[in-house]
Amino acid sequence: MSETLSIKATALHDNVPLSIKIRSDDKISIVGYSGAGKTLLLEYFINNVVNQFPNLVVVDPVSRFSQKTNIRYRGKVECLHPSPNKICMKLQSEEDLEEVCKTINDIDTEPAFLIVDEIDRFVDVHSMLPETSMFFQQGRNYQHGGMFTVRQVGKLNKEVFSNSHYLILFKVYNKSDIEYLTDVLPLKFVRMIPQLSEHSFFLIDLRMSKLLGEYIYLPEKDTLKLVKTWEEENGK
Repeated sequence: MSETLSIKATALHDNVPLSIKIRSDDKISIVGYSGAGKTLLLEYFINNVVNQFPNLVVVDPVSRFSQKTNIRYRGKVECLHPSPNKICMKLQSEEDLEEVCKTINDIDTEPAFLIVDEIDRFVDVHSMLPETSMFFQQGRNYQHGGMFTVRQVGKLNKEVFSNSHYLILFKVYNKSDIEYLTDVLPLKFVRMIPQLSEHSFFLIDLRMSKLLGEYIYLPEKDTLKLVKTWEEENGK
């Protein structure tokens, strides 16, 4: 008889913090519906997890992490929480991101960690400019990593997903977004999306095709908490 794979959840009475260690050469995609908490979570990671990496580049198109500018501005801006190892930028186009990736690709000393809020603004769904593609495909070989939030999952270039180590998956509702995820993720994960609460998320190791847990960010405590662990079971 054929075997089928099921996934069982275990609720935790004593919450524990995020247990994975993010490396400077990891790439992490954060997806979910508008208002799920992607930007709050990204802010948590910037301030608490990746803040010690040597070269942080934060692309902040709508001034969530940096001083406000006029709508046409492009270039460096002052970070709301400045540090010597971090720069914030406002970009307007794919070509702007291409220039940033070229600068990172030319670095031959300390690695860079590129953070892009709403990366689907800057990468075409069907094609990727050469320096941007080089960063995603080869950056890990030079210890370059990054973290990227996505507004419209269905319009994301699949090169971003295919080169991510981890996926942070909030709930999605849009039909085209679900179809996109069905095309790039194991079906077992897509089928579990309705089990998420409004602001919790799955942490998925894409390289291992493994669900590491369901988490929620608590902004009032500025901490991540594990809601459930998940384990795979084989059944007949």
